[in-house]
Amino acid sequence: MIKNTFLLMFFLGMTFSRLFSQTCMCPCECPPSNPPPTTPTGYLSLTFNNNSGVVGSDKVFFLIKGINPATKHDCYVSFDPTTGKGACVDAISSLNSYNFSYPISAFPKNSTGNVVFLPQVDSGRIYLSVAYPLDLLVDPNSNKILDPDALNTNDPNYYILYDKIEFTYVTPGNPEVDLNPTAVDFFSLPLYLELFTNSGTQASGFTQNRASIFSQIKAIFASYDTTPNKVWNNLIIPFIDPATQSEITQLRIASTSKAMTTAPVLFDPMYLSNSAAYGYNWIQDVWSTYYRSHTLSIDATELAPPNNQIFIGQVNNNNQFVFTGASGAPTVTINLPSSSFPFFGAAGDTFNTQNNTPQAIIVRDLTSAAMVGMLPTASSNVLNRQFFANNKWQYYTVNPFLSQTGKNTGPWYDLYSKALHSFNDNIYTFAYDDLLGIDGTVAANMSDSPSLAISLGDLSGTTIPDPFTDPTLYAITVQFSPSNPISYQGQPLHYGQTLTNVPMPFSVEIMGSDKNKYTANIYIKYPQVRPTYPGATGIKIEKNGPTAATITFPGL
Repeated sequence: MIKNTFLLMFFLGMTFSRLFSQTCMCPCECPPSNPPPTTPTGYLSLTFNNNSGVVGSDKVFFLIKGINPATKHDCYVSFDPTTGKGACVDAISSLNSYNFSYPISAFPKNSTGNVVFLPQVDSGRIYLSVAYPLDLLVDPNSNKILDPDALNTNDPNYYILYDKIEFTYVTPGNPEVDLNPTAVDFFSLPLYLELFTNSGTQASGFTQNRASIFSQIKAIFASYDTTPNKVWNNLIIPFIDPATQSEITQLRIASTSKAMTTAPVLFDPMYLSNSAAYGYNWIQDVWSTYYRSHTLSIDATELAPPNNQIFIGQVNNNNQFVFTGASGAPTVTINLPSSSFPFFGAAGDTFNTQNNTPQAIIVRDLTSAAMVGMLPTASSNVLNRQFFANNKWQYYTVNPFLSQTGKNTGPWYDLYSKALHSFNDNIYTFAYDDLLGIDGTVAANMSDSPSLAISLGDLSGTTIPDPFTDPTLYAITVQFSPSNPISYQGQPLHYGQTLTNVPMPFSVEIMGSDKNKYTANIYIKYPQVRPTYPGATGIKIEKNGPTAATITFPGL
């Protein structure tokens, strides 16, 4: 009996040893090897969870940037991999963002994921990327950290799947933390944000599978886009195989406003007035016709006196929207913008204004109503937070006050926002989604002991782009200014020189516009320069065939 008991215990011990020593495919499959770390005083706990199902946590990277509250300078957040504690490092142009982009697997674990501790950061952004770290640039003139440009094919992050969450954690004078997932620029990854406090849990973002999200958005575009050329499909950015021109996956979905400002333009910046293309002129119908004979009331009582009034506006014979305070003063006159961008972007052209002014409130409420399809509205209505809260059921529907042509065309609201909000109301898609009550902001006072978790969602069904693997050997012709000499493999290059059998990446030594020396890794299959440096965006990569290219470097 004792012998059998010993054997049973030996077998169970070996079994449990194997169970707990096996390789974990994701952090949630195995218990932590050490006790969960305790949040240090003055820090905010942030847990990263990898629920992608397709990549390990060593291939999920995060980078955090913002403003250092102590110095008021842009900063990267550096983290100690042993303790997980973060610290702001003020930005200068020679800093390489790779040194501040970390795999989440590098940090201590709790029961669900990997933990870091945020220092105080103002106006921060938490970026997550898949397979590759992000590559950011510090402007040498301002020492500002430039955010990646998701729609610029020359951006070194263009072919990478990444997304972001905005946050502020500053305790002096404002002891709270607030965060929100944002798709004001684009949507790419399903990120889910949780804020845990003594009072409960707040959550926002996406829990759905990425492939199903893209599929549903495409279906909504197909159902509601009545334009002849289905222009809303232009917002979907594919990852194309350059050899076959076939789509491998989708990189992201551009927001309508951002897609109007790309080069080349992805979305018609005259969308609201291009009757030749869409058979209807929304601006003519709403601004120049409806509000010529009706009034629009906007509540600005949130402002300090004497501006805390209801403003009533009407369009005059000069096509100006003139708003006058209920007491007769002041008066705000807004000229018709020259394009549709100010409506979708809630700024620009004649909509530019100073904060905390009657014009700022008017632009905010007017564009918010337009973007959810509620402009025009009955003259008896007053636009304010309560109006939008009471009428959320009308968001992104056909406006009954449009002419008959307008009711049957369009849509004449932001279909991008409609598509993303079809999942939930927990993400910014438009600058003033907070006014509309659909922004997904979570917030807590520090006295409520908050902690955070950010989860990367299910990526099954998504092909992860690999833009940097290229076995091709190229013939490369170089062109550059004598004022900026370039070397390759330790040897100076000559203008017009052609190098043969060059493997990727083509790595050259070059001086940046800040007069510092850099190594630039140049890729040709998907034209990119990594790591970026001041002046890298001036490099022009031209393919001359499947195995040849001309690379032109900028002068200083």
